[in-house]
Amino acid sequence: MSITVVVADDRELLRTAIRCVLNLDKEITIVGEAEDFPRTIALIRELNPHVVLIDLHMPAPNDFSPSDVKRAVADTGSKLIAMSVWQDDSSRALAASFGSFTFLDKASLGTLLIPAIKQLTAS
Repeated sequence: MSITVVVADDRELLRTAIRCVLNLDKEITIVGEAEDFPRTIALIRELNPHVVLIDLHMPAPNDFSPSDVKRAVADTGSKLIAMSVWQDDSSRALAASFGSFTFLDKASLGTLLIPAIKQLTAS
């Protein structure tokens, strides 16, 4: 069984790097990519991925709330991994407001992302 993943980050370069990392594991398949929160929510609802990897600090429309992502994830049963370059208390609280199961530093994605995905989907 393939683990399906949606990757959401406003930077194409980071999405490409994440794609390269995840393509190293044959059990993981990226089923969608998004560059903003509205597209991320649409992909979660459309694709029902096992895991959503989301940048906490993408630009957001004025009417956006982290609870919008949290609701989409809860409705589909997906698991959320939040990522940020900042590892401060404010970012951790923001990750929690999104309903994140795991919070990763973007600098650690090369080594910690695949194990985090596998740990979340093992249960």
